[in-house]
Amino acid sequence: MQKILWLLLMAVSVLGACKKDNPPPNGGGDDGSVRVTGVLLNAETLSLTVGYVETLIATVVPSDAANRELTWSSSNPNVAVVEDGTVTATGTGTAVITVRTVDGGKTDACTVTVGNMVVNGLIWATHNVGEPGKFVANPQDVGGYYTFDEAQTACPAGWRLPTKNEMVSLVSNENSLTSWVTLNGVEGLQIISIQGSHVVFLPPGGYRSAGSIFGLRTTGNYWSSTSSNDNLAHYLTFTRHDIQSSGLNSRESVYTIRCVK
Repeated sequence: MQKILWLLLMAVSVLGACKKDNPPPNGGGDDGSVRVTGVLLNAETLSLTVGYVETLIATVVPSDAANRELTWSSSNPNVAVVEDGTVTATGTGTAVITVRTVDGGKTDACTVTVGNMVVNGLIWATHNVGEPGKFVANPQDVGGYYTFDEAQTACPAGWRLPTKNEMVSLVSNENSLTSWVTLNGVEGLQIISIQGSHVVFLPPGGYRSAGSIFGLRTTGNYWSSTSSNDNLAHYLTFTRHDIQSSGLNSRESVYTIRCVK
């Protein structure tokens, strides 16, 4: 009788061990949930201009995995930072953006290369000037309005206004490709450098007169540093259909500005 009881106990122990060692069906967890087997990004490489933003899309495999939570990281925050897949270019160089699954630690990565908008050796800022000495937060922000004389000292330290000829060079067909695009809900002029494939966006801020803004979202006016005489100065003006790289108007006109160095 004792022998029979001993054999029954052994059988129960073996069955319990087998049940514990066998993996759950469909690669699931201990509770039978579907486990993550991988994650894929929609891009292996990105090329960005300083100050611009791009969104990476991560696809968790399989699609019915129970825990689809992800974490994101950058190998070099001085070049690019990432939050929930949104990559912001912070400086020139290269950074690797990595996505990792919480379940299983599966990863994929994208190499981000960040450069400046350079035309004929001149670096163009990617943001307008807001208050004197400061750039606005986003490339699509119009920023502040300045008379010609005010604009000459409004750029941040190390930056200056472009000359008339430098503005002509910026939009020249020999150096750049121009198009009317929408950036973060704002229409404006996009300029892509043929030399380095980097981009700047000029929001059309119109002009200010008697405390009111005219031509906002339809006409862009940007001061140069070149005056014609005591009364007139050169500026870049554009609409959806036309670009005039060397417009001439009163120095008292109140326009937006974009800086170079």
